[in-house]
Amino acid sequence: MAGITVEKLRHQGAVSLETGKNSTWIAFSGKLFNAPALRELLKETKIQDFRDDGELIFALYQELGAGLLSHLDGVYAFALYDEKHG
Repeated sequence: MAGITVEKLRHQGAVSLETGKNSTWIAFSGKLFNAPALRELLKETKIQDFRDDGELIFALYQELGAGLLSHLDGVYAFALYDEKHG
């Protein structure tokens, strides 16, 4: 995940993130109940400073792809668009 720049826009509790290369975007709102366990899962990655659950999901996608869905526990909604992979 080297070289990822996160730009953040907040509006009414939602978060929107994108890579600096403008190839992946996520819009997220909600709460992950297992965020501490997910942070531990990503402990070995280059990005470890997650300010919120949206950034955590974004990093999980960068590491696991669509496989991230089996790791999420919470009340949330997100839309993710990956220009590179459609």
